[in-house]
Amino acid sequence: MLSPPRLAGVLVGLALLVSGGLLGAVQYAALAEYEPTTGTVEHARIDVVSNDTFGSNISLDGAPDGRLYEPNVTYSYTVDGETYTGMNVASRTGMTMSDRDKLAAILTPISPGGQTVYYDPANPGDAHLLQHLDFFPAGVLMLFGVLVVADAITPRARLVRLVTAWVPLASLERLPGVTPPADTVDDPMAILTAKRAWDGVDAAPFRGRASDAIWVFCLLLIVDIVVAYFLLSEQPYDLWALAAALVVPVGLARLGFARFVD
Repeated sequence: MLSPPRLAGVLVGLALLVSGGLLGAVQYAALAEYEPTTGTVEHARIDVVSNDTFGSNISLDGAPDGRLYEPNVTYSYTVDGETYTGMNVASRTGMTMSDRDKLAAILTPISPGGQTVYYDPANPGDAHLLQHLDFFPAGVLMLFGVLVVADAITPRARLVRLVTAWVPLASLERLPGVTPPADTVDDPMAILTAKRAWDGVDAAPFRGRASDAIWVFCLLLIVDIVVAYFLLSEQPYDLWALAAALVVPVGLARLGFARFVD
């Protein structure tokens, strides 16, 4: 039987996981409705759209000269005998960047001539060239959901303890492992305001090797989420997805170190 804090952690983690999955499914379904057609790229170049007008050598975007770059692409395509002109490069995102080389690499497949164009059948004037998905917030919610569930059912419960330290639920005397002071037993207000956080000493359902297996499964699930994003989306990739990919080697290294120390 899970203690209330652990049960709350599992429920919150599952809620994050499901909500992230639903958001991702809705986003992908909306993008999948766009139909491909052959268009013609009339011109494709990179423009400088901003620079540091104050003469500083450091700008907010991180570029040493303060410059920002964005694609200037125009293409035409025909749907049901009517010709349309489009300028959007990637769906659902702007492409202003401080790294010109990175932007040029993304635009390499786009050059004057024939080009696949994706358009919305319900609104043919809405089109783009690259099928881009956002990793935030859907992927981030799923990532945290997996981590919270794994944390709640394994011994350390660091995330659960962090949350319950600030939630009144952890202050109630009815929680396992929490004993209120004698002078608060008959004082409801004192019980509610007592800051006796749950210390996570109750037995977790998965311990030892089973706990390690849960965390390995958790990290593999994160790999699946990140790989699915990179397979379904085209550049420019979200930095959130790249950051999520770092969680896996860090987590595996932490598990290996813990086993080595034990």
